[in-house]
Amino acid sequence: MSEFNKRWLADAVRRNRTDTRDEVAEKHARSLTGDAEQRILAWAEFIAERDGLKDRLQAWRHSAGWALLGLLLLGLLSGFAAALAVLGDSSSPVNVIWALGSLLGINLLLLLVWLLSFSANTQAGSLGRLWYLMTVAFQKRLQKSGSAAAITQAFTTLTAKAGLSRWWLSVVSHLSWLSIMLGVLAGLMLALALRSYVFVWETTILPTSVFIGLVESLGVLPGMLGFATPSPDAIAISGAQTETIMAAQSDLQRRAWASWLTGCLLVYGILPRLLLSVVCWLRLTFGLRNIRLQTSSLAWVSLAGRLAPDSEKAGVTDPAPVSLPSFRRRTRPGRAGEASLLVGLEIASDLPWPPGGLADRVQTHLVDSRQQREYVLEQLGVDPPHKLLLACVAAQSPDRGALHWLAEAASQTSSVAVWLMGADRASVERLAIWRQCLLDLGISAQMIFDADDKALAWVGESS
Repeated sequence: MSEFNKRWLADAVRRNRTDTRDEVAEKHARSLTGDAEQRILAWAEFIAERDGLKDRLQAWRHSAGWALLGLLLLGLLSGFAAALAVLGDSSSPVNVIWALGSLLGINLLLLLVWLLSFSANTQAGSLGRLWYLMTVAFQKRLQKSGSAAAITQAFTTLTAKAGLSRWWLSVVSHLSWLSIMLGVLAGLMLALALRSYVFVWETTILPTSVFIGLVESLGVLPGMLGFATPSPDAIAISGAQTETIMAAQSDLQRRAWASWLTGCLLVYGILPRLLLSVVCWLRLTFGLRNIRLQTSSLAWVSLAGRLAPDSEKAGVTDPAPVSLPSFRRRTRPGRAGEASLLVGLEIASDLPWPPGGLADRVQTHLVDSRQQREYVLEQLGVDPPHKLLLACVAAQSPDRGALHWLAEAASQTSSVAVWLMGADRASVERLAIWRQCLLDLGISAQMIFDADDKALAWVGESS
C-alpha cells in the first residue's frame, strides 16, 4: 500500500469510528516505535484489517478505476460518432474550416477555461467531477454502511488540504478529452479510408487571401510532423462553386486536405491533452507522496495523545512526590451557561470513557495533550458551563502541569467538582496527596469525589 493510501485509510478509519475508542488497537499502536504519525497509521491499519475497512477502500479504488474506464470508453465512442457525423456520407462536399471547428471547438474552449481557472483560483474540470460523481454513486449502491462516505470524505479532505483537488480533477478531465480526440481521429481515419470526400471552404464576405493565410498558418505545426498542407492554388480552387469543385478537385488535392485536417486534429486536439495529462499526473503523484497527517490538529491531537507511550504522556505515574507547588483557583464573576460538562484529564486507556451511567444531557470532552488543554480552557472562557466536573486518574501522581491546568479550568465557573477516577486502584497515600492538592486549589472537600456514582449523580442532576 502506498504512503498516501495509508494516510487515506487512517483518515477513513477516524471518520468511520467518530468518537468511539478502541482499546485493543490503541494498545497495539503504543507498543510500536516511531513518531505520532507512524503510531496512528499502525492504529488505523490494525482496525482496518480487523473490521474490513481496508478491503472496502480497495473496493472504492476499483470502483473509481471502473468509472474512469467507462468514462474513457464513452468518450472514445462519442468522438468516433462525432467524426462520422461531421464528415457525412460523402454525398456532399465537406467544409474543412467548419469541420475542423466542429471537431476541435468545444475541446479548445474548455481547455482555455481550464487555463483561466489558475488565474481565477478556481477548479475547472467538469469531466473530472463527472467521474467523481459516478464513483460516489457506484459506491452507494455497493456499500450501504457509512464506511463508503468516510472513505470518500477522507479522500476529498486529504487532497483538498494538500491543494491537489485541482490536479486529480484535471488528470481525469484531460484523459477524458484525450479519449474523445482519439475517437475523433479513429472515426476520421476510417471515413477517409472508406469514402472519397471533396473539401471546400465557403464565405460570403471574406476574401480568398484570408482562408489561404488561415490554412497555411494552421498547417505550420502539423507540417513539422510530416503532414501536408494544400498549396495556395488548391486552397483558392476549393473556394469555387460546388459543381466546379466536385468535377475539378484532383485526388492529390483531396489527400492534401485530408492530411491537413488529420494533422490539425493531432497537433491541436490530441497532443495538448496528452502533454497536460502527463504534467498533471506528475504533479499529482509528487503531491500525494508529500501528504502527511497533521497530528497537531484538532482532528488528530486527541488520538495522538492516547497512542503516545507512557514515557511521552504529559501525566506522570511515578511515585508520589514529597511536595508540590501550590496553585489557587480564581473564581471569576459572570453568569454561567446551561450546560453540564465532564472533562477528563489524561484518562488512562484501561478506564472507560465516556463513563457508563452518565446522563444524556452531560457533554463530555477528553484532554490528552497540551493543545487540547488550551482548547478546552478557551472554550470554557467563551461559554462557561453551569456545572463542570473535572475527572482525573487517581492512580497517577498530580504533577505541576496538571494542577495548574485544573486551577485554570476550575476558575471558569462557580460550580465545579473533581472526580478521582479509579480511586479503588490508587494507594491511600496517593489519594491523600490528591485531596490535599485539590483543597489547596480551592476545591471544597464536598466537591472532591472518589465514588463514581456520586460524581456522575452530581454532574447529571438538573439544577
